[in-house]
Amino acid sequence: MALLVIYAAGFVWITRADLRFQRSFQAEQVNNLSEAVAEATSSQALDSNLALRTFRLALLEARLTAQTDSSDALDAAIEHYRAGLQQEPILGTNSANLAGLLWQQGQADEAIATLQRTVAVKDDPLYWVNLGYFWEQSGDWDAASLAYGRALLRSPGLAGSGFWQASSERAARWPDFVDAAVSLLEDNSQSGQKLRLNFALAQDDLKAVENLIGPVSTAAEKQYQTELTELYLRQGQPEQVEALLAPNPDSAQDYFWWGWLKLQQADYVAAEKLLKTAIFLGNQRAYYYLGQLYEQQRDLAAAEEAYRRGFSPRTIAEDIAVTIYGRPGGIDLAPQLLRMGVGPRQAQSWLALARLYEAQQRYDEAKRIYTILLIEDPFLSVARERLDLLNGADGD
Repeated sequence: MALLVIYAAGFVWITRADLRFQRSFQAEQVNNLSEAVAEATSSQALDSNLALRTFRLALLEARLTAQTDSSDALDAAIEHYRAGLQQEPILGTNSANLAGLLWQQGQADEAIATLQRTVAVKDDPLYWVNLGYFWEQSGDWDAASLAYGRALLRSPGLAGSGFWQASSERAARWPDFVDAAVSLLEDNSQSGQKLRLNFALAQDDLKAVENLIGPVSTAAEKQYQTELTELYLRQGQPEQVEALLAPNPDSAQDYFWWGWLKLQQADYVAAEKLLKTAIFLGNQRAYYYLGQLYEQQRDLAAAEEAYRRGFSPRTIAEDIAVTIYGRPGGIDLAPQLLRMGVGPRQAQSWLALARLYEAQQRYDEAKRIYTILLIEDPFLSVARERLDLLNGADGD
């Protein structure tokens, strides 16, 4: 009986901690960060043995710091990240967040060292971007270029972000970042050319794509079939696309290309079937063109649904939290770190959705889409411009 009483008391104690833990999420959802911090503090005090509670508290304090510029919240966030990592020394999102907070506090050397240890274990492109940004702010452009190059090599789509043009000096050094990425390839001849083409396509720089491919010979068609297909489709040259594609698609990419092609040819029945097949096989880009198809047919409800599915905001995988701690933990990047990588091409589906909302005078819904996109990448200028315009219209 004594053992049962002890177990029951422990269960009640943990349940109270979990209740406070969940309340922190509820408070955060209504943007009451002070209350969220208070609930997370209570949860952590009730069950400090679970490091997840300490990391949750640290993240909320980091967000409160960004919202209020509170030095006390900044100090507390750093203290709690240190404590959590001492308890569970698993490098990744939490250690990267600590680096961002240390950078904000002015501890540049420790911030860089912490992020270097993190990327040595967790080879994440966004961590490399932030490390490059730290080096850039420190004036070490050689180290910054190498870090940026590593990020671009691991995720060529990052090239589409407006981050690279947000600073005139960074924009002028873009060729250095590209060269750094290419230099990291084992075979940097043909593979390097392909990588440069991927960067140009991500930036929608079709002129650069044409210059990189050069004269379109038979050999070039074989070597750059993927890039040429994309180029011709973007330029609206269906005859050239048809000559490049195999008549019978056998992959998600082939179905996507054929669907896009049939849409350009206004063969809506075939386009819809092909695009839906591409989606079924895992090609998310096809949602945008399916939305275009429905919009051209004036089926706006179907277009809206397709556009909505065409972009997924970045989420931090909860598998580690669930595996280690037995529950989701809301692990995410702190606002002290750069979060980017969404250019107009990557966001085209949600940009089309917001435009559709604006056309229907559903302005609050449009603003919500633009706001989410700017959380994903604050350098997405088209979203910033549209949001500012809508907010200005509200003021008028």
